[in-house]
Amino acid sequence: MAQGVKRFIDVSISKETALVTAAGFGVPLLLTDNTSVITTAVRAKEYLSLSAVELDFVAGTDEYNAARAFFNQDPNNKTFPTKLWIGCWDKENSETVEAALDAIRAVNDDWYALGITASIRGTVADIEAMATYIEQLPKVAVIDNNDANCLALDSTTDILAVLKAKDTMGYKRPMIVYHDDVTKYPAWSLMGKYLPLQPGSSQMAYHKLADTSAGADYIPPANITEVQKDNLFQKNGNTVVASLGAEFVYPGVMTGGRNLDRQGEWFDIIRSIDFLTSRTTEQMLSLLLEKANEGSKVPYTNAGITMVKTRLSDALEKYGVATNILVDKSIEISVPKRSDTSVEDRDNRILRNVDFTADLAGAIAGVVVRGKVKV
Repeated sequence: MAQGVKRFIDVSISKETALVTAAGFGVPLLLTDNTSVITTAVRAKEYLSLSAVELDFVAGTDEYNAARAFFNQDPNNKTFPTKLWIGCWDKENSETVEAALDAIRAVNDDWYALGITASIRGTVADIEAMATYIEQLPKVAVIDNNDANCLALDSTTDILAVLKAKDTMGYKRPMIVYHDDVTKYPAWSLMGKYLPLQPGSSQMAYHKLADTSAGADYIPPANITEVQKDNLFQKNGNTVVASLGAEFVYPGVMTGGRNLDRQGEWFDIIRSIDFLTSRTTEQMLSLLLEKANEGSKVPYTNAGITMVKTRLSDALEKYGVATNILVDKSIEISVPKRSDTSVEDRDNRILRNVDFTADLAGAIAGVVVRGKVKV
């Protein structure tokens, strides 16, 4: 979505206090501190396959390993990752990560999820800076981590503790995926599996990561105790687990943002709201463009206001209900009558107080069954 669209259409959809917009839902950015291939003069480059990445970054490099985990997915999947951007951060010459991301976005801003190479995953201050930057955008960060302090409740300096403590509810846009093996890229494997999926179609939890059958590096469950898992989950971390013979990512949450108890917001909720906001914004702008192209307009009358309401309803049905983001028949839209608007707003041609409420479909992430049997 063009950054200047808010000059014309301003749509915000919230879950409690969060305000979001979005674009580029299936595309990640791999941030590297290696400037020898992608230089600061180029800043970012698009790759459409692992073989394309290998032309620039040979097998075994951090960049190749992350891209391999991303691109090599189960051949039985209906959807596959098709695009990856790699951007450089000149960390060696003291460039701030904020400046690097600004420069990358100036080249290309059509990506949704920020990930990193192994060489820069170990410094809490760097990841905190990335998270703070992403928190202000319609994007997310999905970061691999192998800091054992994330497994201890009494640790307050690890990245999970730091991001959970941010603001009043914790940061809602970073996601930390822990694994004790520093050579693994579970976050990148997960993005390759999840980002190509239609927003609203699936939750992040319970996905099995691709393995050697897909040409990927097998990522086993993290070698941690059940107590450490409980600690990690309490701190809003994610990892690869095993249960009843199945191996999958769990629980699929961000580092905070769900409530004042600082529980982690579900990744799919953030992405779904971002998607819905973006598509709704586009539909509202298209109404104005269509009328102009017809040599007509949306008049500032009750009939014109009804046109706006109808287009909003259509957008929420198409991109909310039909995608399983919103619950069917839960949408309620309210618009003002012309007589309820101010002279100033009519003079400035701004229609305010177009509001809606709807129920999020969410997902079932756990089941509790109690039963009795008798003879």
